[in-house]
Amino acid sequence: MKKLSYEYQLKKNIPYGMIKLDSTDYFLEFYSKDETETEIDAWNQIAYPPLFLQENGRYTIVLGRRYVESLLDAKEDVPFGLIIKRKGDEYTFFFHLLCLKKKLQGFNAIEKSIAVKKMRDMRGEPDNNLLKLLDIPASDEYVDRYLRLYESCDEVKSILARGKLHENTAFEILKFHKSMWKDLAVFLKDIALGTKKKNFICKMLHEIAGDDNTKLRSIINSPELSKIHASSIDPPHKGEKILSFIEGSRYPVMSGFRKRFNEKLKAVGIQKDFHMTLPKDFETWNFKVTLQFSSVEELKQKADRLKRYADTKAFTDLMRMRG
Repeated sequence: MKKLSYEYQLKKNIPYGMIKLDSTDYFLEFYSKDETETEIDAWNQIAYPPLFLQENGRYTIVLGRRYVESLLDAKEDVPFGLIIKRKGDEYTFFFHLLCLKKKLQGFNAIEKSIAVKKMRDMRGEPDNNLLKLLDIPASDEYVDRYLRLYESCDEVKSILARGKLHENTAFEILKFHKSMWKDLAVFLKDIALGTKKKNFICKMLHEIAGDDNTKLRSIINSPELSKIHASSIDPPHKGEKILSFIEGSRYPVMSGFRKRFNEKLKAVGIQKDFHMTLPKDFETWNFKVTLQFSSVEELKQKADRLKRYADTKAFTDLMRMRG
């Protein structure tokens, strides 16, 4: 791609009646429409002037849209702005604007999807240079993911733009029927679990329900989950309970075994200064116990306690569960 140099002109007092907000030719930014007043104030405290493209006597907003919109809502002129004029072909100019945005703002997941959609519409094929700029792997699979994300509704886009869901979780949601994307995004956004566990929930829900939306809704809107959501327990504990319920629905035998194991482990009475790590899905029967100590005496005391745990009938019964 041929590199071109662009000149910028600083202009004061841009009349609000001369600004075009409805043009999507250079729509590069996405923000949540339900931002709080604090978030809007943060947008207004920008460290650089908004960027406009001047064409046919009008100013099309390119960067700084949220700031400009807040002024136009109040019918106020924009006190200052940078004016750029287009050079070269449309795609070269578009690429230049993306480079500028990356330096000034970076990209959220929805903005990446907007750029990928624009790339496909303008070129008809992937541009590895643009994908690298967006930090997207150069593969058809990832291009398709972002194109599907572009097709999601505004509610889903807003959840991602506000950081309520990681884009990798969004990609898991996109494996479901399009009519369920919003329901799943709303369901997952407030669950206090990490991205991997949320992705695991998506995987299990897809294995349980597939494309059966009625079955999927019956799970995420079940009385059991509603009861967990309404409980007063702390968010991380609530998230783990939600995960356990869905895991029990997907793997009832393993879930039942895990529940019985934890009940027997509780009967052993191992105190919290010992941390016992269980084998994942009990595919093996190897356990790990972690303890902390600050002296030889403390280590000896804890070693003696650990031996007493191992000598109990409750611990023997626990270890015999494997059969």
